Amino acid sequence: HDLLSLLKQLRKNDLRRFLRLATSQCSFSARRAPIPLTIHRIDKSNKLPTGRPCFHRIDIPDYQDADVLRQKMLLALVSLDDI
Repeated sequence: HDLLSLLKQLRKNDLRRFLRLATSQCSFSARRAPIPLTIHRIDKSNKLPTGRPCFHRIDIPDYQDADVLRQKMLLALVSLDDI
């Protein structure tokens, strides 16, 4: 799966951003129960992945290939720094 491959390649800081995109949190406490994340595939589009933190969900368009997924995901993650 392209997303799992991408997540395995991300640096720690980008993984924190991914978690923030999905949950509005940068980390989880070891004392809390794990929070399930949902990856929701949406129709093909050039939009960036969109976080739905209230639902612990990320909507990801069905990109044409893994390179586009990587490019769009990294752009979405970096844009979190501007918020």
